[in-house]
Amino acid sequence: MADVSGKINDTLKLIKNGDYFIINLPRQYGKTTTLNTLSQILMQSDDYMAIRISFEGIGDAIFVNEESFSKLFIDLWAERSVFFAPTLTEWLKKAQDRVKGLDTLSKVITELANEIDRKLVILIDEVDKSSNNQLFVSFLAMLRDNIWIGLKLKPFILLFYRVSMTSNL
Repeated sequence: MADVSGKINDTLKLIKNGDYFIINLPRQYGKTTTLNTLSQILMQSDDYMAIRISFEGIGDAIFVNEESFSKLFIDLWAERSVFFAPTLTEWLKKAQDRVKGLDTLSKVITELANEIDRKLVILIDEVDKSSNNQLFVSFLAMLRDNIWIGLKLKPFILLFYRVSMTSNL
């Protein structure tokens, strides 16, 4: 496991500032370890609810259309939340029936961000395969739009991890 202690404080400052950011590093540089550590720290805080999901091994079928992608995103989210927020899992499963595409996924995320008493932090790991897909790019644009809406109401932050050969941290 990589030592990520030096990156954690800098990353927490970005989160506290409400920044949207991407961490790009080559394999085995501690991206997933950093993500796991951040998730644990944020969930112990009274200020944040961290939702961590991974696109590792999801296959290509979800990129067929917006509805399948959006429903899978909610499903991945619900699967992860069962460990720390069972009521959130129930809420997401009910909301999943309403999700028909990115527009309704956006509404569900905004509703959730406004309903919880903490800032929502979305942590996405292993998206390198997805980043070249137009549907995924549209999904990221929707999330960025939600961030600006959220900053007026109750902010949420997106962390997007991708394997690459460059680094900003």
